[in-house]
Amino acid sequence: MKGYPNRTCLWSRTGVYTWAETLDISSRYAQWYISKGVKPKDLVAFYLQNSPEFIFAWLGLWATGAAPAMINYNLRGDALMNCLRISGATLLLVDKEKTADIYALEDRLKDELGLTTVVLNGHITKDILSNESKVPDNSYRDNVTANDAMGLIFTRDSEATVFTYVGETARYLLAMPPSRRDKEHHVRSMCGNGLRPDVWKKFQERFGIGEVGEFFGSTEGVFRLMVISKGDFLTNAVGHHGLIQRILLYNKYVPVAVDEATNAVVRDPKTGFAIRQPYSAGGEILVSIPSEDIFTGYYRDSSATQKKYERDVFKKGDLYYRSGDALRRLDDGRWYFMDRLGDTFRWKSENVSTVEVGDVLGRFPGIVEANVYGVLLPHHDGRAGCAAIYLDPAKRDRFDWTSLLQYAREMLPKYAVPLFVRVVQEIRPSHNFKRIKVPLRNDGVDPVRVEGNGDQLLWVRPGGSTYEHFGLAEWNELDKGRAKL
Repeated sequence: MKGYPNRTCLWSRTGVYTWAETLDISSRYAQWYISKGVKPKDLVAFYLQNSPEFIFAWLGLWATGAAPAMINYNLRGDALMNCLRISGATLLLVDKEKTADIYALEDRLKDELGLTTVVLNGHITKDILSNESKVPDNSYRDNVTANDAMGLIFTRDSEATVFTYVGETARYLLAMPPSRRDKEHHVRSMCGNGLRPDVWKKFQERFGIGEVGEFFGSTEGVFRLMVISKGDFLTNAVGHHGLIQRILLYNKYVPVAVDEATNAVVRDPKTGFAIRQPYSAGGEILVSIPSEDIFTGYYRDSSATQKKYERDVFKKGDLYYRSGDALRRLDDGRWYFMDRLGDTFRWKSENVSTVEVGDVLGRFPGIVEANVYGVLLPHHDGRAGCAAIYLDPAKRDRFDWTSLLQYAREMLPKYAVPLFVRVVQEIRPSHNFKRIKVPLRNDGVDPVRVEGNGDQLLWVRPGGSTYEHFGLAEWNELDKGRAKL
């Protein structure tokens, strides 16, 4: 800032700010935080969309030694409450465009969480900017270490030569009508994850992208892979291990068989140890770790943390981390992603919790039981949400499907709202919901298979406002790529 105080620091559609202006405004935010009782290492919840105010609020918070708890502004209802509860924050900043979702929870936020809610409207912003423009002294940050919470934002200009992606990005661009300008860019490389085999080469050839950097991993995980693909050899792969790596890591990254119904690691009934799979066949990848310290765990959720550990896998006393993903590796060292396991699935580049969605739907009047799972669709990445619902027989004939969809959209993030509903004729008895999910997931939304079991299939048509019949005609629309969800 000292060298270039008047150069542009932030650009947005609403305004341009120099380095000096950014420091000035962020410092006023910092003083405002202090006046609100924010202390070093506190967490302040951000329910904010992308804007300069987001950056000012973030930088100002850092200056006090505190940090933001980034809350997905698509969350609503119990899902939003749960995230705020886990954060432990006592102050919540809300974008003025998102006030409706917060006002719906106003009493609960105050009574259950003791949260002070501040909407960044014109009045509040004026109050913040009336504070002194002074960076808090170093005592606020002296005890902040590399292990404390922070975030990062990096921007590039329009002459970019590399761009990042999630799988859906490439599919959406490929779905656009071809143009003579498809290759009028400076991009030579793309980096991201989720690029599916049916899109990979088509995208490269159409847009002239010579290099793909595909990676595999999770934010909290301890198993990561990456390839830089410049030719056909690594196309569709997510990683590659050479001969020496394959030898050294033979007992480090291990594919094992998993019970499809219970999600438990399959064990030999005689020895009690896990059944190792050939790399070429694949399975859930377990990662050998020396202690629990390697995996930091989930904040305030020890139960979820412990589920990521598998003990006594191949010998007494050993410890492995469960990746939750199935991969396979060819004899030449190329790794390929197979599927995500457990109680989550990916849709629109977001993780969807089947348990959370099922709990929300189960509270709707007339629904006796809701079992949620992800289904594969032609010409789409990830899995779309489907809910197998058993209705109260007394309400079945007059069930309000429009109200159900409206309720789901109010209570769930957009990406978590089930696009399909399977109305089952009876509750299938089982001691474990997951045992029911296996045949349901295998049926998918193929009308022949679903209706062959006596069940009814509904969907939300693109742009629709209710659940309506889904049959062979609708399936053909999806199969031929004419319907995009």
